[in-house]
Amino acid sequence: MADWLDAPIGKLRRSRTALVPTFTAGLVLALTNTILGHLLGSVSSGMNPASPADFAVAGLLSVSLVTTTVALTTVLEMVLCTGVDAVERRRPTTALGVVQDALRKPLVTAAVARLMIHLSLAILTICTCGLGLVAWLTAALYLPLIFPVAVREQVGGLQAALRSVNLLAWKPSGGPWYGSVDRVVIAYHVVAAVGYALWALPNVPLLAWTGAAFFELIASGSTDLTVAQQALTPPAWLSLPVGLLSSVLGLLPLMYSQQLYLDLHQDLRNRREGTDLHAALDRMEAPPADVP
Repeated sequence: MADWLDAPIGKLRRSRTALVPTFTAGLVLALTNTILGHLLGSVSSGMNPASPADFAVAGLLSVSLVTTTVALTTVLEMVLCTGVDAVERRRPTTALGVVQDALRKPLVTAAVARLMIHLSLAILTICTCGLGLVAWLTAALYLPLIFPVAVREQVGGLQAALRSVNLLAWKPSGGPWYGSVDRVVIAYHVVAAVGYALWALPNVPLLAWTGAAFFELIASGSTDLTVAQQALTPPAWLSLPVGLLSSVLGLLPLMYSQQLYLDLHQDLRNRREGTDLHAALDRMEAPPADVP
């Protein structure tokens, strides 16, 4: 398990020069996402929540912000997965070429299928007052290989989702105590921990400013919602640079996770479909009763 988690770091480090176009394309998408979010958030925070018209516009802007963030983040994952796979296969890449490859039909339909699955499970969670969250979390454990499947096997749509589920549902007999889904659970925790640590570093000044503004608001004794919203909204000269730096650092765990899932996809294909040499030798040396 430790070797599997460490392997992507060595691969990315050795290929850091070849990954520059991929990182550049991802950086443009990440910065665009941050700037659009900052602009929409600034417009929304400047409105009066007591006004029905402003409240409706603010709600529309919030929906637009969520939709834009989800769409750009999905495209960012597609670009990073495509670029990392191209470098691993030693194919020459450019920033524009990586984006064009990421927007091909199999990967786009796979992304749409994944979004529809998550949207359906989100609606189920809301309709069941949170009970559907169990199904949502369970499904999330079987979907991380959708993009590797689309990139390497050229399978898109729901077929990519089913292929991801099919691969991750397999557990090698006589192998380590952890199965495929157990590896995904550990990967989620590792990526989340690294991502949070990288997010926290540039956000320390912003958190300090927000804490000071919050205590000042409490000391003033004001109960006006508009005043509180304006007092707790950080200035652009602080929030925008912090957001941009967070976006840059946020690319690192995303690239790591894509390499990790590409490695997992390749490992499961090799072991399950019998193309792994070590697995084949183990099967040949196994006692007759253990041979499937």
